[in-house]
Amino acid sequence: MARCDFKILGVMNVTPDSFSDGGQFLSEHLFLERVRSLLADGADYIDLGGESTRPGATPVTSEEEWLRLEPKLDLLKSTPAPISLDTRKEDIALKAMEKYSISLVNSMSGVFSKSALKELLKIAKLKKLDLKFCAGHMHGSPETMQRNPLTSNEAVLLVDEFFKTSHSDLVSAGFEREHILLDPGIGFGKTDAANLLLMGQTVPWSKVYNLMLGVSRKGIIGRMLSLDLPVDLPVDLARERDPGSKMLEFSLALMGAKMIRTHDVRGLVHMRQLARGI
Repeated sequence: MARCDFKILGVMNVTPDSFSDGGQFLSEHLFLERVRSLLADGADYIDLGGESTRPGATPVTSEEEWLRLEPKLDLLKSTPAPISLDTRKEDIALKAMEKYSISLVNSMSGVFSKSALKELLKIAKLKKLDLKFCAGHMHGSPETMQRNPLTSNEAVLLVDEFFKTSHSDLVSAGFEREHILLDPGIGFGKTDAANLLLMGQTVPWSKVYNLMLGVSRKGIIGRMLSLDLPVDLPVDLARERDPGSKMLEFSLALMGAKMIRTHDVRGLVHMRQLARGI
């Protein structure tokens, strides 16, 4: 059995429109309660996002995203867990790095410009932070990505090329290999068949790259399990997808993924503990 040394990112959205928990944790009290719960459950990172990237989501301005993130980042200053910033915007990442201790930039827009990457590393060096960067693959934009989703073969070819280019760009900007993560973007503009094939590529890709995957509560799980749930899920209904999420997440970890992004941290931590015991 694999060593099960993968890390777990606890999803912490501060958006009104994220697909399973939009609007759930906007108040200071509920936000802190959720963060404490994620930490108590064993999250290795808190993954904070201020813009939804669900299919059909409307993009927000940098000003709006920062208004959502800044007060929550203030609240996280004393948290014992590293902070992952989930943003597609260079200016947001740079602003957050300058003011706070960010350990991981998680970008579903892929790699930032070389100048922005170098500036992020410069700030990280001054703050003595070992900054990691995750480049995620998205076909199109959240508004359009499911209108003409990638099919199986084209998805694998495009993601494979995206991985090669992104890894090369990050190395060229100064990131060390162990600080580079790549995400195939399950559910981001791909058919269900393509998503399954991409997940199946975890074994060969993990021999070359450090992979991060996020499949938690995604629509493909509901469709595979015939769970007829509404598109905009209340959190209690979204949890119906958690058992299926755990099976996929743990399988991907055993296949070599280095990081798993999830809503239900406790369930995955328990599976990791049991596997380590075995």
